[in-house]
This record gives sequence, structure tokens and C-alpha cells, in this order.
Amino acid sequence: MHLRCLFSIFFLSLFPGLAQAVTEQTVYPSGSSDQIAINQALESAYNAGGGTVFLSAGTYDIDGQIKIGSNTLLTGDSNAIIRVSSSSSQWFPDGTGIIGAIKEPLNNVEISGFQVDGNCKNLPRSYANSGNGDHNAERLIDLRASSDSFSNAISIHDLKLYDAFSDGIHIAFAPKCQYL
Repeated sequence: MHLRCLFSIFFLSLFPGLAQAVTEQTVYPSGSSDQIAINQALESAYNAGGGTVFLSAGTYDIDGQIKIGSNTLLTGDSNAIIRVSSSSSQWFPDGTGIIGAIKEPLNNVEISGFQVDGNCKNLPRSYANSGNGDHNAERLIDLRASSDSFSNAISIHDLKLYDAFSDGIHIAFAPKCQYL
């Protein structure tokens, strides 16, 4: 029994990913309401305790927020583009970024490798001031926690962010984060 336990500890130390349920999923663009497929993959990873969601090349038209959870990597081909649909009635007010959190605070999250197009040139100009103050609408990535419960280990890198009414990345209450 003692030897079996030591072997298990040794084996899991060599392959730490086996110690937790982790999912890996690839999402492909469909041309309409792509946030549903992306969110289903992200929720599945979150519910499994962690995982990777990969966006294959193409344009993902979204009508609502993409929601990422803790212990998740959202990555993609450099030619994968999350784009707000020009027919979207979603105006992404302050606190609702194009990419936001399933549940706050977030821990161990990485977002990398793809593009986010706010598509503001094709949206009503009134959306620009729909937040709590001028230019608080349509942040591309808006991840928040609180002063009572910080987010940790958030890494955002190798993205192309463009055509938004407001900030490309807005992070609140996350002292141990990396933005490259």
C-alpha cells in the first residue's frame, strides 16, 4: 500500500495535469451568434475544473458577451476574430466587456493569440456613451473582482484588439496579473 501511494505521488508529479479534470475544445465560426458556441465551450471547461478553448481561424460574429471562468485558457489562431455583429442590439455598457467573467473573482486565466474587433464603426454612435460615464461602453476585455476578493494569475497577451468605443483591456482588483 505504501509503495503504491509513493508511485502515485511520483507519477502525478511527472504529469500534474492528470490530477484534475481538464477539457480541451476547438470552436469553429458559424457566422451568427457565435458567442453561444464559445460560451458553451468555456462553461464546459469551467465546470470541469479547467481547460483550454481554442478558436480556429475565421470570424466569430457575436451578439452578446463571451464569459470566461477560472482555470481556463482562451486562445486561438492569429486569424481568429471575435467581432461584435453589426446587427447586434447589445451595447456592452460599463462592466460588461466583450470578454468578461462567468463568476468573479477569476483565478488562473489566460487569454491569448486571437483578435477582438469591437466593430464600433458599424454600430450606432449612441453606444459610445452608454456606460456610467463618457466612453465607458464596449470595453473589449473587462474583468473585475472586488476589494474583498481579488482575482489572481490573469495573463493577457499576443492579442490584436481594435475598433472599440473604450478600453481594450480593463482589469479591476487583480494585483497579480500580467499584460504583455
